[in-house]
Amino acid sequence: GEPVNRRAWAGLAAMEHGDRLDWKWGRHFHLVQTAGDGLRASADFTDFGAGRITSYRLPEDRPWLRLARQGPIWTAWTSVDGRHWDLGAYQFKRAEPEVDVGLFFSALPQDARAHYHARISSFSI
Repeated sequence: GEPVNRRAWAGLAAMEHGDRLDWKWGRHFHLVQTAGDGLRASADFTDFGAGRITSYRLPEDRPWLRLARQGPIWTAWTSVDGRHWDLGAYQFKRAEPEVDVGLFFSALPQDARAHYHARISSFSI
């Protein structure tokens, strides 16, 4: 089949303006499973829009994902069983008091725009 861009992803996100397109969401935080770069959170450095993901991978085989916020502190958590959680990312980001949260799917433009699939279950806010 056609190759899928390794930076295509599915996961959870919190955005100031979730109704906007093309990375005009304002400040945001996400935890996503990428097609080729593993489980990642929002960029932990100023990447000027290059990858928009952390410089490090989070542990593999963690089907449970959680985002949390306390003031300007954002955390991404992963779990094997949904009961015991491990911290995967900790970032300081100012954002509006209320943000849009939900599922986040992204497929970056490329020559071969193959479709990909993802499975999400047990979603709650």
